[in-house]
Amino acid sequence: MNWLRRLSVPVMKTMWAVAVLAVALSTSACDSTHKTAGTGGPGATPGAALPRITIVRTGGIAGVNDTLAVEPTGAWTATDKAGKQRSGQLTTAQVDSLRPLAADPALAGEAGQSRAPSNCADAFNYVVTVGSERIAYEDCPGPDEPVATAKLVAQVISVLAGNS
Repeated sequence: MNWLRRLSVPVMKTMWAVAVLAVALSTSACDSTHKTAGTGGPGATPGAALPRITIVRTGGIAGVNDTLAVEPTGAWTATDKAGKQRSGQLTTAQVDSLRPLAADPALAGEAGQSRAPSNCADAFNYVVTVGSERIAYEDCPGPDEPVATAKLVAQVISVLAGNS
């Protein structure tokens, strides 16, 4: 978990840009024959549904406005600031990799936290919704960083980047 905090803001911006670019460059949605959410993955209750996950990222030097959404069925959409939309379907394994992070009880605590203003210039701002929990934060390492939420965001980006 500490590796995420040690990454510099430019590295995180580059990681996000690469993931969004990979999704945006995909020329077709994934094969619809992929299975969707099945029985649970590690740390999840068998048969537990994946909650809807939405990540809105704004800010940064380029003034991005990106939205990533993963439905309980594993269907996903990515929309950039120009309104260009891509979509696809996650495999069962990909959904299973998200399920324990989305079920982390720490998310509820992070949703209730207020965060102090940061000293990061041109940082990305995130609004992450997991089921009914809403977590807003600035991508600036510090004591107020929502660790469980940042881990979920990194996994969603990783899964979608590999799914384009």
